[in-house]
Formats: sequence, structure tokens, C-alpha cells
Amino acid sequence: SRVLASNTHTRVFLRTRFLSAMLRALLVGAVGVSMVAREKVNCGNGNFCQHGQTCTSSSAGAGLRFGCAPVANASVCNDRRLSCNEGWACDLEADLCRREPYGESASLFRNIDAHKPFTSGTENFCDIVSKSLPASCTCSNKPIGGTVFCKIGVLFSDHFGLKADVDPCGDEAHIDLQVTESRMGINFTMAAIKAGDTEDIPIPGLTVGIPKVGDADVDVAILMQGSLEAFTVKLGVDACAETAGKKVCGADLTKYLPFWILDGTYSNKGICGDRRYSQVMV
Repeated sequence: SRVLASNTHTRVFLRTRFLSAMLRALLVGAVGVSMVAREKVNCGNGNFCQHGQTCTSSSAGAGLRFGCAPVANASVCNDRRLSCNEGWACDLEADLCRREPYGESASLFRNIDAHKPFTSGTENFCDIVSKSLPASCTCSNKPIGGTVFCKIGVLFSDHFGLKADVDPCGDEAHIDLQVTESRMGINFTMAAIKAGDTEDIPIPGLTVGIPKVGDADVDVAILMQGSLEAFTVKLGVDACAETAGKKVCGADLTKYLPFWILDGTYSNKGICGDRRYSQVMV
């Protein structure tokens, strides 16, 4: 009877160890699956998307806005605010995604913001504006202020370049602007748009096609204001066209206009240093 009791005890002990080992394996597996599910998508430029999303830009200095398509392996449209599922094509004129030759259509996805882990300490110009800067734009810091460069494709138009040198700390805060388009040989510059100015600047010879309207003339809308502590910039691309004898612009032409590049109030901390205390901005 003692031998029988000993054997029974041994079997119970071994069964308990086996069940414990199985439970540990299941828990480790569940944690592993959970970690994979939470793994971020690294865009290669300091920006990140969530698992199951697609980065819309890997360029150094790219902004965060519209930085992630909401599905994996997405087809990003010419207007990089929008995307479709993998294997689908963007039909921006119809405001749809299409899959040929199946004749299927679906709604366009509106891309969402990427994120980045900001380090503690003094922020520079690009850190400060990156949350409102589209991912189709890049930013580079200057000793004071910074430069924003965008390759913009509004709807299905060819891409054109927009460069803005922003100096919020000079004797007068100002922006220098350049718009380029190689196919049409456009190189338009406008210097020293000063704080307190509000401008709608037509770009000679530059047009975009608007469905059911035709070609619309492109202009750059800009407003800049500043103080000792912060500066406000509203910088974007818009277009206007004549319809039924009236001038129609922006959202009255298409919901995709205007295209805002910078739109916010930004702190001067870390940009101007001691200069923000020794100079008064308009």
C-alpha cells in the first residue's frame, strides 16, 4: 500500500508540473502575440505609425500630419492626404478607390497623423511645427527659425514645390516664399512677407484641374503674426476659377482645398533664445 501511495503521489506531482509548464507556455505565447500586435511601424525618419498602418513618407524631416495610411500596404494617392487599399487605384476625380478589372469601387481613406517620441529639453523650430506639418513636407532647422519644403499634389495635378523660409526672430518676423514647377518652368519668389501681413498671392502660370470646373489658378494664402512669446503662421495652397461669371475659390470648388501647410500658433521657446527678449515682433 505504501508503494501504491508513493506511485500515486508521483503521478499527481508530474501531472501538476506538466500543467504548470503548459500554463506558462500559454502565458508567454499570449504576451508574445500581444507585443507583436502593439509593435509600431517605423517610418525610418523618426516618425511612427500604429501596427497595421502604412507610412506615407520616409523622408528625413517629414511632418506628422497625414503621415499614416490607416491600412497596411496602402496605395498612397498623388494627393498624399488620401490612400486606398493595396492593389486599388485612386480615382480622385470621382472621389473613389477602384480595383480593376473587377469594376469594384470604395471610398478613399483619409490619412491620419503619425507620431514621434519627443525627447525632453529645448525644442527647435522643426520639433515645434511638425505636428501641423503634412508628411508631404519636410523641415530643416536654421540657426534661428527653419525652412519648410513641400512637394504638393492637389487632386490629380502634377506636383509642384513650395519652399518657405520662416524667421520668427528677426527685427521683423517674416517669411520668404518660393514656388517651383519644372514642367511649366515656373520659379516664383516673394521675399520678406512680414508679420502682420495677410496675403493671397497668385502664382503666374500655375493651375490645377478641378472636376466639373476645369483649370483653376493657384495662389498661396499666407498670414503671419508674432509676439515675444509666440508666432502664428497660416500658410496654404488654394485655387480660384471663374464659374457662371463668378470667381469661386477653395472649398467652394472642392473639399480638398485649401491645402494647409502650417496652421497654428507656435512657441518661440528654443527658437529665438535671448533674441526674443531683446526684440519686439510686429
